[in-house]
Amino acid sequence: MRYTIVGLLFFFPHLLLCQRIVPRNGADLYIYYGPNLFIGDAMVSAGAFKYPALFSNMTQSNSVEIQYAKSVRRFIYVGVNAGQTSMQGWTSNDGSTAYTGTTVGITNFSALAMCKVDLSNKLSWHLSVLPGLGRVDVLTSATSEVNNGSNATPFHSITTDAQLAVRAGMNLILKSNLGISLSVGYQTWFLNSNLYVDKRATLINGRLGLFWRLEKNRKYRYSDL
Repeated sequence: MRYTIVGLLFFFPHLLLCQRIVPRNGADLYIYYGPNLFIGDAMVSAGAFKYPALFSNMTQSNSVEIQYAKSVRRFIYVGVNAGQTSMQGWTSNDGSTAYTGTTVGITNFSALAMCKVDLSNKLSWHLSVLPGLGRVDVLTSATSEVNNGSNATPFHSITTDAQLAVRAGMNLILKSNLGISLSVGYQTWFLNSNLYVDKRATLINGRLGLFWRLEKNRKYRYSDL
């Protein structure tokens, strides 16, 4: 008992000098750009018939995104993501001209849940899940087959559809508040339009961008005593 009291008297002043405080949550702002690769069947079933798919036959697609992530506890970040995706270059292996010249634009807004683990002072690994909604804007070409091959006004479809994305990547800090971020992901859109028979669109994407550390994590401070 005596030794316990002596030990407490010895360590108590040091506990006053080093006092734990509530961590100040870190926050990061990301800007991404990258290509998309659509995967899936080239033909889509609708009843007893099959038709050329719109999305999986697109050969050119890129996205730009802005993302905000804030730490809420150790390893866990939440935030928002907004992006713009463009698609073009529709081709079909069977020679169809159903959607030749069609362009697609998607503006999406997603919630973000991210797990980020620091591997060193400069390098970290992260895994993200992004559920959200998007405005899917499809404009056909006047001479496409779906437009009856006429010079009439092109068909135009605008829908609001759900999407889900999963991504994994790495962050590398270049300076105290600036770094680069690289990620790869899997994304699925759940579609509903009378203009095309696609009910889902799935893609693999790559993202390269910059991030700014708006707030840094702090766990300890020393008193002036």
